[in-house]
Amino acid sequence: MQFILAIMALAAIALFWGAWHLWRVRGLTTQPALMAALGLILLANVAIWAIPNDQGVTLLDGNLQAE
Repeated sequence: MQFILAIMALAAIALFWGAWHLWRVRGLTTQPALMAALGLILLANVAIWAIPNDQGVTLLDGNLQAE
């Protein structure tokens, strides 16, 4: 699962770079905005899976307990 999160983070970086390139070099606006939004969504998903909660447990650990 960590491999998938790493690929997602790299894809988000590639989306941000591609959005910047389309906006800066070609002057487009709609496609870069959508690419940047998708990059933010990918990073949010990585954060949800990787950042620990108050008990120090992440979703990657797989042993979350309902309280």
